[in-house]
This record gives sequence, structure tokens and C-alpha cells, in this order.
Amino acid sequence: NTTGTSLSNPFDGVRRKPVRINPQTISGKDFYDLIDIITPIDSKIVIGQKRLEMKEYYREWLPNYIKLAAYTGRRRTEITRFKWKNIVCDEFGYPVYIESPDIKVNKLQNNEDESNWKLIYVPIIEELRELLVELGYDLNKGKDEYLIAANESIGRKSIEDFVSRSFNFFFKKLGRDYERHFKCLRK
Repeated sequence: NTTGTSLSNPFDGVRRKPVRINPQTISGKDFYDLIDIITPIDSKIVIGQKRLEMKEYYREWLPNYIKLAAYTGRRRTEITRFKWKNIVCDEFGYPVYIESPDIKVNKLQNNEDESNWKLIYVPIIEELRELLVELGYDLNKGKDEYLIAANESIGRKSIEDFVSRSFNFFFKKLGRDYERHFKCLRK
């Protein structure tokens, strides 16, 4: 301060809250057991008391969605919106990374202009490359279609919610004495 007057700190007296970081991760064993248990067998439950209704937790694309989440580390919203045209290749046609809008940052910044979106560049590791080939990379390269659940009649937000509920349903079927949720795949 060059004027000789002292300024008061408005944060004096404010107590700091401790930060407790305890990320819940999913082990390799849990991941592969979960992928194996996601089948149409025993994937329905009856809900309701007066009007009974069947709730289905299986979709053919669900195991691949979960693999995509684990191999990319991205959020449900971003994974659900991955398109084939977002895969960037090198000069030999080998997939190098996926361009994905950072949905959380763009939403926080109220940025709705797609040409000005903050992007995340997801490197394509070997497991992800193998999954992309399994999903039909060679046939779909460059297309403006979704990687996962392209033919679903429900909206993208409904797919995200379905994935979260289904993940919890199938993880409970593993019979572990602890819980894991879809977001554990990001850790």
C-alpha cells in the first residue's frame, strides 16, 4: 500500500472448512464382474403396490457404455453425446483422440454457442480403440451418429438417468458389502 492506509481483510475471522477427499473407485475385479453380470437374465424387477409394473434395467448397449465411461473417464452427459464424427485420426486413419465438449464447464459459463465450447480431448488408449472397433468404427467413421444407443427412442437425458439406475441395480447384484456408483468410474 503506497498511501499509508491499511486495508482490512474481509475474510479475517472466517473459519476454513476442512476438505475431506475420499474418492470411491471401482476395482478391476468389480469392473469386470459388473460387465459380466449385465445380461437380460434377472434384469427386471416388479415395482408398485397397487398397480404392478415391470422395471427393466438391461439394454444391449449398457456394458459398452460402462466400458466407454471407464476408458474415457468422462461424465454420463458427455459419453451419451459422443459421436463418430468427434473421433480425430492421424494422417494414417488411426484414431488418436475424441473431441468432447466439457459439458460442466460450458454449462457453468452459460456457453450455448457450440463454436465457442470448451473441449476436452480424450486420448484413445488401446482398450478404447478396441471398443470403438467392436462398436463399428470402420463402418461409422466420420458419421454424425451417436457411439452408444444411437437407435434409442428416448432422449439423451433419459439414457443418462437409465445408465445410472442400471449401474446401481447390477452392482447390487454382485453382492458386495459396499456400494459403488457410476461416478466411481471417473476416479
